[in-house]
Amino acid sequence: HLSLRRQRQMCIRDRFEQTLQASASPSPDAGGRLRLLSATVSPAWIDYNGHMTEHRYLQLFGEATDAFLRMIGVDADYVAGGSSYYTVESHLRHLGQARAGQRLDVETFLLGHDAKRLHLAHAITDEAGATLATAEHMLLHVTGERAAPAPSAVAAALDSVAQRAAHLPRPDYVGRAVACLLYTSPS
Repeated sequence: HLSLRRQRQMCIRDRFEQTLQASASPSPDAGGRLRLLSATVSPAWIDYNGHMTEHRYLQLFGEATDAFLRMIGVDADYVAGGSSYYTVESHLRHLGQARAGQRLDVETFLLGHDAKRLHLAHAITDEAGATLATAEHMLLHVTGERAAPAPSAVAAALDSVAQRAAHLPRPDYVGRAVACLLYTSPS
């Protein structure tokens, strides 16, 4: 018997999954590119500067990661079974401005993977193809709360994606770090 709280959580999760699945393509295109998510900038996403607020870029990157995970078999049922991927590191770059009503696409790149880790990059582009933001993420496969190797079916799906995209160029923004500013005392 499920508690009322757990039933509500499952209902919210299911609605969230349905919303994400409705806006995501299920697989790479014929050229191996992963354009898994498109979105239209909601007026509610606009900040005091008149463009999309920064946390909405991260939201889109997170939704693109979730679309990628579903594509390789890490869906709501998989997570309910006690395993998942956790994002352990991210680097975002904000390069342009998105406005209310603007259509955005997210392209995802599988940069690498091993038994426990998954290295992804994303680029948000506008209708003209201009890159507005990029992200790079390292994810760790977990079972329970501990790092664990992904099962063979997930590993095989990752191998397939990597093989289909092997001819694509590596994004030039991968591996960049935030510049360090040295503190200088006021004179």
